[in-house]
Amino acid sequence: MFFFYLALTILGLVIGSFLGMLAYRLPRRISITGRSFCPKCKKKISWYQNVPIVYYLISAGKCGECGKKIHWRYPAIELATAVSFVTSGWLWLNLPTGLAMNVAETLGILSLPFFLLLVTCYLLLTIIDLEFQILPDEILLVLGSVVLIALLFSPSPTLFQHIFWGFISFVFFLVLYLVTKGRGMGFGDVKMSAILGSLVGFPGVLVWGFVSFLTGAVVGIILLVTGRASIGKPIPFGPFLLASNWLVLFYGEKIVKWYSGLL
Repeated sequence: MFFFYLALTILGLVIGSFLGMLAYRLPRRISITGRSFCPKCKKKISWYQNVPIVYYLISAGKCGECGKKIHWRYPAIELATAVSFVTSGWLWLNLPTGLAMNVAETLGILSLPFFLLLVTCYLLLTIIDLEFQILPDEILLVLGSVVLIALLFSPSPTLFQHIFWGFISFVFFLVLYLVTKGRGMGFGDVKMSAILGSLVGFPGVLVWGFVSFLTGAVVGIILLVTGRASIGKPIPFGPFLLASNWLVLFYGEKIVKWYSGLL
């Protein structure tokens, strides 16, 4: 188990470094090919300066070329990815009953790479939405492909049921988008809802929607009270949709049982 989690940690740090680069370049329409460079002085970064976390600590968080501070977002993204990978590994080894268990039974050993790909896309979308309030089509296309491939391994009735609820999710969020004239959420959220709704299916889609709006409302109120947000200033909704979807994927059935017990 030690080497399993160690491997996930190292993989998470490496992937996190890659995500930091993607989250910087994609919204700015900068090519994702070519060596990394310092955002301040624009000079190419040597390979050893790209070692996740380690170089940041050794250099005291400064660029080796210009001496300017390296933004804390980079080590934070690397750590967040490593933690997410380790958590995904633990969940994979201790799968609760429900949707995630069904996915594992369908994909077998491939379910772990699926969960890691899923959480990678979720993290990247969350980072970009928080920083730029957009959900790039390129990432949504990758996420949609990952989910569709996984669903293709499901029995025919399950496949079409999940796609149907993905369509229902899309229509629901599209109506909200049109009614609020885009002030309540962006169209990227609408497109992403079709993918996330297809993944969790029914009744997970209901739990996902409820948890998303509930957590969004609670966090929004907290931000308003603490002065970190103001009325009329949009708050990205994508992170709430993604975090709630991940929660429902693993614990949706338990949430339904808990809520039913309250009633």
